[in-house]
Formats: sequence, structure tokens, C-alpha cells
Amino acid sequence: MFQGISLDQAPPFSVPVRFFLTAPLFLMLSGVLMLLGDPSALESRWSYPSLALVHALTVGFGGMVMLGALTQMLPVLAGVKLRSPLKLARIVHSALSFGTLAMIFGFWFSSVPLLFLALGLLGAGFGLFLFGLGYELFFRVAFVNSTIKAMRYAVVALVLVVLSGGIMLGLHALGISVPWQMEMIQFHLKAGSFGWTFLLILGVSFQVIPMFYVTQEYPLWLREKGVKLFVGVLLLSLGMPWFLGGDEGWLLDILAILAILWSAFTLKNLASRKRALADTTIRYWQISSLSLILFGLLFLLSPYLSWDSSSWLFLLFAYGFGVSLINGMLYKIIPFLVWFHLSGAGVFMIPSMREMIEEKRMLLQLLLHLLAGIALGAGMAQSLFFYPAGLLLLLSNGLLGYNLYKASQIYYANLPKGADSNGMEKD
Repeated sequence: MFQGISLDQAPPFSVPVRFFLTAPLFLMLSGVLMLLGDPSALESRWSYPSLALVHALTVGFGGMVMLGALTQMLPVLAGVKLRSPLKLARIVHSALSFGTLAMIFGFWFSSVPLLFLALGLLGAGFGLFLFGLGYELFFRVAFVNSTIKAMRYAVVALVLVVLSGGIMLGLHALGISVPWQMEMIQFHLKAGSFGWTFLLILGVSFQVIPMFYVTQEYPLWLREKGVKLFVGVLLLSLGMPWFLGGDEGWLLDILAILAILWSAFTLKNLASRKRALADTTIRYWQISSLSLILFGLLFLLSPYLSWDSSSWLFLLFAYGFGVSLINGMLYKIIPFLVWFHLSGAGVFMIPSMREMIEEKRMLLQLLLHLLAGIALGAGMAQSLFFYPAGLLLLLSNGLLGYNLYKASQIYYANLPKGADSNGMEKD
């Protein structure tokens, strides 16, 4: 994955890391809000407090990490150098950070001015990011492989997510209800989950799993035909309610089956890795893959159940799959970036990647992460469990942020005075 990359291609260390270190703060904020709020207000997934917490997770945590990963991986995988990466990162990061905060508190306190502020800041942040990276991704990539294709599809899905989300946020701010609102919500959910989130993780996994864990490659049919099938079915499911009508359930079932297949191959590859030494990051990948399998099975069975499974589906996908995988990836990516940039700066006495974050602290954080997920699930049955869930979210992500911060400080502590990994940290 990183073979052959030069420091001239890689963005400065602070470009992706600012996104990575900010992400845990939003789930910490979610924990604080859950501790201070009324748990009964979270019983409905459509209540404003619930929308605040959902977007703290999806935009604040997941969005921050995935955008940060793209700023690093596009030069790595596509071999293109971003134009003015520091300026782009500073503006986008600031707009998204303040915009997400405005949206969270706008929903939490039902504040129309904050919702309008969120609409402007998030629109500007995502718009600038998509313009800055979209051109590079679609027009300046010399070699296009299955990962680049998946990243392109994911970015197109992100455009759809931003547009649909902006429309709904504007409707909320104006207090307007329209006949097609539910269709727009479903469009937003499908584009965000199956499109943006899963496709990006799918593409990244094709490179990350074999490289970091020394496993065999994913099957060629899955990397090529499987991805094309997934995208084709997703596009049909997005357009059917608007243009064709009819039942789209069978299309979503195909997406769920493909997601299960990817998870099964991921678990198989990890189990047959050449380096048998296990670490916490592998456990995160395993938890994430198992959660996605459970999500897919529950999704397939949901039409035959006598109870509403939508909240469980969200918990399994967003927290069990998404948050778990992101935790595991952050514990790999930041130590690698520290090592990579220090090596490029001519520093030879560098701790190994495994030494940069103490394994015991990662295991403790994994335990807190799992307990938080269990408490969130229990809260769906009894809302009082949202109090311990909030506390565990605060502790888990506080420890995650601390672990990542300590690793990132190894870079600054060992960097020769007046230098950085690219010679000078500037555009």
C-alpha cells in the first residue's frame, strides 16, 4: 500500500492527523450530552436529541476520520500530490468542526439560527473538500485499480449524502414538512451507509488488510465484479423510489448479502494471516466484521419480525461496524505516519509502531468500547441505560483520544529542530 511513496507525494503530518485527533471529541461530547440530558428523549430515533447524537457519530466521528484518511490515502494510492494540502485541511477541518458542533447543538436545543449556521459551514466545508480532492481523484490519477474505483464511487455517494442532508437540514431549520420527506430520508440513509461509508471502507480494506496484517489478497471477482455489482444495485435502489416505483427491498437484500460476503472474506483473511501475532487492532477488525454480518442477517430477517429493528440496525452498522473499524484503523495509521515521516526526516532512533501506543491501554479502551455498545443496546429496551452508555462513551473515546495524542507527540518530540517530514510544513 505504501510501497514506493515519496515524501514529496505525502501531505504534511498535521494534515490528516488534525482530523484523526478531533474525531474522538465528538463521541465524548455525545457521552456528556447523554449524561446531562433526558434519556426518554432518546427513545424515538426521530427526536431532535437523537438526531444530534446520530450526527455526532456519523459526521463528527466517522466523517472526520474518513475525510482525514482520504487526504493521506489519495496521494499514497493514486500517486498524486494535493494542491495546498495544509490550507485545504485547515479550512475544511475548521468548517466541519464548527459546522458539526452547530448542527449538534442546533438539534439538541432546537435552535434555528444554529441549524442555519450548520448548513452554511458544513456546505462550505464539504464543498471545498469535494472540489479539492474530487478533481485529483477523477482527473489526475495515472493508475486506476479496484481501490481507486471504490474511492471514486464513495466520493460520488458523499456528494449525494451532502446534497440530501443539506436539503433536510434546511427543511428542519425552516420548519417545513414536505410529502417526499421520508423518501429523502431513506435516500440519505442508503447513500450514507451503503454508499459513502461501506464503499470507502471496502476500497481501503483491499489495500490495508494485506499490507498491515500480511494476508492474502481479496478475491479478484470481489474487488472487480463484486464492487461493480454493489454500485449498480445501490444506484438502482436510490433511484427506484423516485423514478420507477415498486418494492426495492430485494435490491437492499442484495447489498446486505454482498456486505456479509466481504465481512466473511475479511475474517478469513485475518484468520489465515502469515504473522500469527494478534493485537488489539485485529480484534477491532473482527468485531467490526462480525457486527456487519449481524447487521446483514438482521436486515434480511427484518421484514419477518414482529418488532421494529431499525434502531438495532443502526447500532450494528454505525457503532458495531463503523466505529469499531475506525478505532482499529486509527491505532494503525497514526503510528505508521509517525514512523514514516520521522524516517523521512532522517530520524533513525524511532520507537517501533507497536511501541508507540501501549497495548494495555488499547485493550482497556477496547473493553470500554464494547461495554458502551452493550449499554447503548440495553438503552433501547430501557432508556435509563443511556446514562451508563453516556459515561462509557465519554471514557472510551477519552482514552482513544489520549492514546492517539500520545502517539502523535512522538513525531513532534523526535523531529529535528526547524524541520518536518517534508522539509518544511507549509504548502
